[in-house]
This record gives sequence, C-alpha cells and structure tokens, in this order.
Amino acid sequence: MYNESMKKISFIFIILVAALALFTSGCSLKQKATPTTTNTSAAIPPFLSQTNDTVQTRTSNNLAIAKAKAAEWKNDAVLTAYNVKVPADLTSIDPEETFIFGSTQDTFNWWTISISADGSFIRALIPRQDYLGNELQPITQTAWQKTYLEALNTAEANGGLTFRAQNPEAQISLILEQAQPNNFLWWVVTYQGANNSLKVRISARDGGIYDDFGSPISGISDPTSSPLPATSPAF
Repeated sequence: MYNESMKKISFIFIILVAALALFTSGCSLKQKATPTTTNTSAAIPPFLSQTNDTVQTRTSNNLAIAKAKAAEWKNDAVLTAYNVKVPADLTSIDPEETFIFGSTQDTFNWWTISISADGSFIRALIPRQDYLGNELQPITQTAWQKTYLEALNTAEANGGLTFRAQNPEAQISLILEQAQPNNFLWWVVTYQGANNSLKVRISARDGGIYDDFGSPISGISDPTSSPLPATSPAF
C-alpha cells in the first residue's frame, strides 16, 4: 500500500513538473513571437538622398537639350520657367522636367519641352493665358544658384515632410520662375493633397523662405541688400 501511494505521488509530481515546463515554454515562445516595432520615419527616400551634383548635372544636360530645341522654334527664345514634377512616392530619383521658353516673335504662346528620364521629350505650344499667364520674365541665370533638390529639401524641413505624412496621396511639383513678388527668381514648391495643399516659396539665389508678399520668413532677409559673392550661374 505504501509503495502504491508513493508511486501515485511521484506520478502526480511528474505531471505537475511537465505542465509547468510546457507553460513556461509557451510563455517564452509568445515573448519571442512578439514583433519588434521599427521606427522608419527617419528613412530618407531615394529622391531626397541623391547628391546635388547628380541633380545639377542632370538639369544642365536637359537644359542644353531644351535650349537647342527652343532655338529651332525661335532664334530669340529665352527660358522663362522650369517645372519639375517629382515622383509621387519619392522612390525614383528621376523627375519629369518641363522647360518653358518665350519669344518676342510670339507673344501669344509659351513654347515648352518636357523631358523624361529616358531622354524622350514632348514639345508643345501653349497659349500664355492658359498656362502661367503673361507676366513671366526671362530667367536671370546668375540668380539660379539652388537646384530643385535643395529647394525641395528646404520645403521638406519647413512643413513638407509633415504634410506628406498627413496626406500620403500628395503630389509634389516645383516651378522656377522670375516673377512677382519683387521680380525675384523663385522656387515655388507645391504639395497638392486631395483636399488641401501647401506652398513654400524659396529664393533660387540664397535659399531663403519668403511669403507670397516677398517678405522673408527665414534665411537672408533681403538678397538684394546682402549679395552673395560673385559666382558663375549654377546652370
């Protein structure tokens, strides 16, 4: 009888130990299976992480093509604006670039050439009243010191990144134009969401941020009173 009781107690003890081991193992597996959350908010997309030299070379090459084709249209054609359409997800480094030219021989139209990453292009004549209006002036080459990448990174640091996070469907475009206010050469970066938008106005000369009345928000207070050292145009 004593031996039988001891056997029963030993058997129960073994069952309890096994159950405890299974429970501990299960908890351990659950802990290991818990996914680790990785913060990817700081990841810089490829479009923004490319080098400024790469962007400057691309723009210079495409501008040379655009000028040559514009001269075939009118021999006095001058660059009056430059539009950059940024890839929506910023994973590609190649934008679509559109160069806009004007001529005293045709005051009704703008002549445009859109150049894709593969080198293909489309040329078009567009009535000025339908596209950008009549007030554009020829771009001052010496004032073009900031690339579209520099302008976009400035915009990202001043509301653009937050806007994209809140509006993941947003489309981004930049236009370089010599226009009011102050007849400066401006980069205007536009984030267009489904129901709202953000616009950041940046001096193409010094990178300062301005409001739509030409008053400085940050950067050099007045590029005309604080001139940069004499340099060659960036493009």
